[in-house]
Amino acid sequence: MARNVERDAEFRERQRNNIMEKATQLFALSGLRGVRMQDIAQAVGITTANVYHYFSSKEELIREVITHSQTAFGEALTKLSEGSGTPWDKLVSIGSPKENKKSYIVLLHLNIALSEALPEALKQQYKSRATENLRILSGIVAEGQRQGQIKAGDPMQMAARYVILLTGFNVYSSTELYEGIRFKFEDIIAHLRP
Repeated sequence: MARNVERDAEFRERQRNNIMEKATQLFALSGLRGVRMQDIAQAVGITTANVYHYFSSKEELIREVITHSQTAFGEALTKLSEGSGTPWDKLVSIGSPKENKKSYIVLLHLNIALSEALPEALKQQYKSRATENLRILSGIVAEGQRQGQIKAGDPMQMAARYVILLTGFNVYSSTELYEGIRFKFEDIIAHLRP
């Protein structure tokens, strides 16, 4: 009996993650207002009622998607900052294709930042977590400055510049707007070098 309970819990977790992944893609491409729970259900291949079984409202789903993506990014930054390698190599790795496979997250965050559909409390939570993640990133920048690998300047400002470049690079990469023109992320952030 315990085996069935465990298996059911694993299935529930996989299904919940699948819903959040599809919702992330849809919110990224169509905006927060442009996506209905029906659209998410159809993308997952389940009924709308089943989506509501996992998330009581669209607002709850949006909150979970935002929290999950920001938490995952913060954990990845923390792991990276505590790991081996030079600060410059760490910054390059964040933007490399193997580390940043899906531009949906970046597009989602652009939609969130521009959205008027978010309740004020959720906007404040989003901004607070974004600032926490920027502080972690600024620690990598500061270490790079101490080692002479990154240009002098306020580490938070330099980290913010980095995020802006990362965002632009991901938007460009996801759209492939300029056919035949390819950039390496390291070239995009090269002006952060001394």
